[in-house]
Order: sequence, then structure tokens, then C-alpha cells
Amino acid sequence: MGKRPGLVIIAPWLALWLAACGNPAVAGPASASGVNKTNAKGPAQMATTEQDIAVVQRALAQELQVAATDVKVRPVSVTVPGITVFTASVNPGKAGRHVTRTGIVEGGAIYTETDAMARVARAWHYDARRPVPPVTVAQVFGTLHSATAESSAFIDDDTVQTYKKVSGPKRAAAAAMPTETTVDGRPAVVYCLTSSARGTPFSVVTAIVKPDGKIELRAQPVLED
Repeated sequence: MGKRPGLVIIAPWLALWLAACGNPAVAGPASASGVNKTNAKGPAQMATTEQDIAVVQRALAQELQVAATDVKVRPVSVTVPGITVFTASVNPGKAGRHVTRTGIVEGGAIYTETDAMARVARAWHYDARRPVPPVTVAQVFGTLHSATAESSAFIDDDTVQTYKKVSGPKRAAAAAMPTETTVDGRPAVVYCLTSSARGTPFSVVTAIVKPDGKIELRAQPVLED
């Protein structure tokens, strides 16, 4: 599979999101607590995260014609300077169907998929020095893999070992923790991804960080016979 373009261009619902949160004054830079460590938040940081949550609630409420209180937004517990990584869902009884959205809020605007990943990588100053561990990269990129499907990377060994026990032989053999690698001289992270998207419930993804900060995803679905 080649690079997945962000939905910022092709998805009508995202146009509504951008229109709903196009005023940069709505939210400033935000960050959540880091993975596997506790970071105390000051009042300003907490307030900004709440503002970013409100941006997502308003945008999704406008898209689906529901109340903002019907939208549940969950910030991902990871530190990205100036960015809130989120997953969101809507009360199915109000939306009429199950709705999932993932993305980031940066400067009061919403971004998704590889566009969002690139902004995260630039915020981390991710390069050959690899300033962020592969587990953290996999956690964020796994969440952002699809703007409209629930997806996640394996980021702890207990999950990997459990999956090996309950899955078929090919997927069991492929299941592993995130690792760093190099592709064409560029830093990359390899991780296992599960997704609610039909046809690709389990894939091994290689995320390549290019010199311009853009992200190329090479996903290899693992299918059982």
C-alpha cells in the first residue's frame, strides 16, 4: 500500500470541520501528558486542551447536526508540543450510526491522517537522531492511521503476547513491538496495527519520515488462509 493522503482535501465532512474551527483564536498550542511518565499540567495547558476539545466537538456536531454534548472527545496521552492528538465518537442514538473520528488540533485547526502525522513529526523534530521512542511514534501514528476508523498499534508486550495466542499462525508470527529501522536512508518505525476498517483488520506498517517532514506509510496486510 502506498502513501495515504490526508482527508483534508477529499472528505466533505472535514471541510465542515475546518470551517467550524478556522479561527486561530479558538485554540492555541496544546500538549497532553507523556507516555509512561507523569507530567504536571499548569492551568494554561489544561485550559488549552479543553479549548481543543471544544474545537472538535463543535466541528463534529456541525457535521452531524447533533449537540456538542453528544460528541465525546478523548485526548491521547502523549506529549506533542503545540498539538492535541484526539479520538472522538458520537452518541449513536443521536447520530443514527456509529461515528469515529481521529486527528489532531493545532492552532485551532483540525488535521488528519498523514497530514496530521507530518505535523506531529515536525513538532517532535523527528529525524535520524530519533528523539521520540518507537512505541510513542507507533501510538500516535496508529491512532491517526484512518480519520474515520478505529485503529491502534501494539505498544505493550502483554498485548503482543495475548494476540499471538488468539490469532491465526500468520498474524501470530507477525505480531511484534514497534521497532526503529531505516528505509532508503530515512528514519522509519515499523509497527503492528489493528483496525476496524473492513479488509485490513491487521497490518504491519512502516512509517517513513522524509526530509521535508512528510510521512510515507507502507502497510502490508497480514491475511490468514
